[in-house]
Amino acid sequence: MAIKRGGFISKSAYIAGLQCLKALYFYKNYYQFRDPLSPELQVRFKQGHDFGKLAWELFPNGIDCSPASNYPSDIKKAENKVKEILANQEKAVIYEATFSSTDFLSILDILVKENNQLIAYEVKSSVELSETYFNDAAFQYYVMNLANFKPDKFYLVHLASKTDFDHITIEDIICTDVTKEIVDLQDYIAENANKMTKAKNDIGTLKEITHGNHCEHPYKCNFTKICELTEKIISL
Repeated sequence: MAIKRGGFISKSAYIAGLQCLKALYFYKNYYQFRDPLSPELQVRFKQGHDFGKLAWELFPNGIDCSPASNYPSDIKKAENKVKEILANQEKAVIYEATFSSTDFLSILDILVKENNQLIAYEVKSSVELSETYFNDAAFQYYVMNLANFKPDKFYLVHLASKTDFDHITIEDIICTDVTKEIVDLQDYIAENANKMTKAKNDIGTLKEITHGNHCEHPYKCNFTKICELTEKIISL
């Protein structure tokens, strides 16, 4: 039985689709068949979660607007809460700021409203800013723009240098302005977003893409087992 991940393409789904449209198809339609997380990945995800919460301390006393679930009704409630805050407060700090359009969903780590500007902050628990991080941020910007809340500035929040995760403090965190870089990526994001809206529910995607080097880069695919199985079935 397929478990659908809602109608929206989120940033995680977008990054998966950027690597492989078949991975996006599985992500949206057969998420329950993803490969088990290795202990190493579980540790990395926990570190990322903890680092994200630490980054909130850069902008204290914010309002957590996380959706209660990925159901469309809960996403809409969270988005309406964000819009209400932005409409009624001259200054605001919002954690997990939710925005959507017809096909896409962005849940931004931190949004600051100040001096009639919207400043976006996306948190990454690493030192180096990879191409994937820029695409991630550019997708968030793209969705916010579609929702009529285009950020005036966009920052990636990350580590200043290599640090033991057990001893990271707020002094180890820096914010890098990536506004120009992600604005320059908007045509690229739009092109790929359009491809993904067509591929996410198109079973033909399974036949068009086969196993290759893209399965390992920039990340190891989370759907290797179901991908191998479908390739065997299709070849019969």
